[in-house]
Amino acid sequence: MRKSLLNLSYTLVAVLMAFAAALPASAQWQKVCDAPEVEQVFVTSKGSVLVSSWDEMTGKGGIYRSTDNGDNFTKTRARNYRWNTFIEVRDSIIYTPGDGAHVARSLDDGATWQILSFEGIISDYVSSKEMPYVTSYGMGYDPELKRIYVVVYADQVGVVYSDDFGETWQLTDRKTQLLNFGNGDIHMDVYYGAVFFKGYFYALGLYTIQRYLPETNRWETVVKNPNGLCITTEMDGVLYMGHALEIEPGYLLRTTENFKDWGTTPLPAGQINAYVRALDNDGKMLFYSWSSHGVFYSTDCAQTWNECGTGLPTGTPGGFYTALANNDDYLFTSCYSPMAQFNGVFRIAKSELTSGVSVVDSDQTQVQYADNTLIVSGVESADIMVYDTAGRVVMSTKGTSCSLSHLAAGTYIYNVKIAGRTLSGKVVVL
Repeated sequence: MRKSLLNLSYTLVAVLMAFAAALPASAQWQKVCDAPEVEQVFVTSKGSVLVSSWDEMTGKGGIYRSTDNGDNFTKTRARNYRWNTFIEVRDSIIYTPGDGAHVARSLDDGATWQILSFEGIISDYVSSKEMPYVTSYGMGYDPELKRIYVVVYADQVGVVYSDDFGETWQLTDRKTQLLNFGNGDIHMDVYYGAVFFKGYFYALGLYTIQRYLPETNRWETVVKNPNGLCITTEMDGVLYMGHALEIEPGYLLRTTENFKDWGTTPLPAGQINAYVRALDNDGKMLFYSWSSHGVFYSTDCAQTWNECGTGLPTGTPGGFYTALANNDDYLFTSCYSPMAQFNGVFRIAKSELTSGVSVVDSDQTQVQYADNTLIVSGVESADIMVYDTAGRVVMSTKGTSCSLSHLAAGTYIYNVKIAGRTLSGKVVVL
């Protein structure tokens, strides 16, 4: 099997940087799970917190589950594979792909797991010696077709799918996925991520981003040379994407139009490159983990970023923040490190992140919205910024009121800055 030209291994990185935003002193991360070599953390729709880990030496890896917001974890009987991501589909069925062409499936909110396999349909392209090392980092689900996709991190396989919730598997068309690298070097892309966005499934590769056309069983390339653009989260119809490589100058990309039109967003102050390991959101805030140097949040569609508290093992010899997940109360991140003291799952209360960032900041200062107008009371003047859901500034003014009547009907986000404080929220223009 061909080795990737891009190094996505877990190599610790030492980078000098300064962070711009300050949080209340109480904003503190707490370690809640000591599972070995943690890969992923995920929160189900029913509230369970799932953690995947892999430990070749002790066999203590597998999938861990908490039903009390991470206060206690129980190791399930799922096998000790490198389970790489979680997705939840119709009827709360949960999947995670792993090594050896395996997929784990849970029908009971992560309490028990069945091990599925697509080994048989890729055996013509992968030898029995290589099969145990075939892994997958991305999955997706088409709700209309009720189809599950798994992208394979191997340059001769491609993408497999199931129309019966994992019972049987098929390969998508391989011919339209083949890439010509010149001098007779023709092979598949190596896929490191996947996303279903606005009616299409996308395979996020090291060399291309490809869109699948199920009606013809063909693939088309929509982005060439994406440079590891494979970390995603979708909020309000906007897909935010990050590079899983050290890209300079650093930025996140966003698109609302099926990978056609792109915008960029700034990164935290002092950050010298975009090395994104995970993105997540809760419909109001965006969350972003940067390699081995911390987790950040944004309340204004990635226009500004704040550091998410203290207590994470940042820097060398810390670890990589490989995943983010959240519920109403907590933000979780998984830290992967071969050093036990730095490895595990950490959480922070979301109320600590948003203290000082709310619609009502005090008895004297508040933001009201009526008749398509923002009104700030309790102060003589404030800086008012209004963004569309793609993060573009559509209004900027100074004062105590801001009419939005001239804007197109839709949802907007406002930031009102008053003496170092920020009040944020969503409004709907009718």
